[in-house]
Amino acid sequence: MTTTKLKALVWREWRICQKAYLTGLMLVIFMVLFFGLFRLSMSVGNLAPVFEGSEMLAQFSALLYYMSSAMLAAITACLSLDVTALQADIRANWLRYSFALPISPELRATSIYIVKYIKFGIGFAIAVVNGMVSAKIANVAFSEHMMWLFAAIMALVMLDDLLLQYFYAKARTIKEISAAQFTIMGVLTACMMGYMFYKTINEEGNAETTDSLDITINSLCDKFISHENVIIPLTVIVLIAAPLLGWYITVRNYRMYGDVKEDTQSKKLFSLHHQKETKGDAES
Repeated sequence: MTTTKLKALVWREWRICQKAYLTGLMLVIFMVLFFGLFRLSMSVGNLAPVFEGSEMLAQFSALLYYMSSAMLAAITACLSLDVTALQADIRANWLRYSFALPISPELRATSIYIVKYIKFGIGFAIAVVNGMVSAKIANVAFSEHMMWLFAAIMALVMLDDLLLQYFYAKARTIKEISAAQFTIMGVLTACMMGYMFYKTINEEGNAETTDSLDITINSLCDKFISHENVIIPLTVIVLIAAPLLGWYITVRNYRMYGDVKEDTQSKKLFSLHHQKETKGDAES
């Protein structure tokens, strides 16, 4: 019985969000194919004679590869943060109605995270395939370091999802969902600005020479590889802990809040009505 309920919840969740998710995924894949074909044409296609022997192409080749691969991994991971199903449930008032159904908070949270991490898996697979193909086009070696880079990006997005899920599990209106997204965006922006300010202050006066792009890229790769003894364990911990903690937070919020707004409103109205009756009786 429990398995049947879980399958129904997972299927319901996927049916609601699949259109928006697959549309976003198709747009990303189309963009990747377009730029991949353009880059391939620059190397061996119609545009090859124009860029033949170009130092600029050789210099930017690795930069385009690393940047495009990392951006694609981040975009496909962020597609998993879609809240189409929750918004649809709130607009249809199904979310509040569902609290009267024999569905436990554990089943509800489990169905959400099953669909969410199926999308994470699809995004990671696309990022890896794109990395391998792009490496061939750019004549760059695809190593296990890129795999860990994609995994680290996924872990960062999962941390963002963990914070969002804390607010989403309590949301009962579209405004509360928007407020949660705005809050997290503000926190992330503040962190990025703080990091950029720190780097600017720390590196002020140290830029005696300007390195070429290929040297800069190699130095960034070396820094990532040199810190892998810290990055890899942290990535593994986040990949395991984030879904477990997010599931626990969702279950806890569903148990604590449930359809709390209607309950609170009715109690306040009853209390106000009761006070008026008591005051009228006292006056009489």
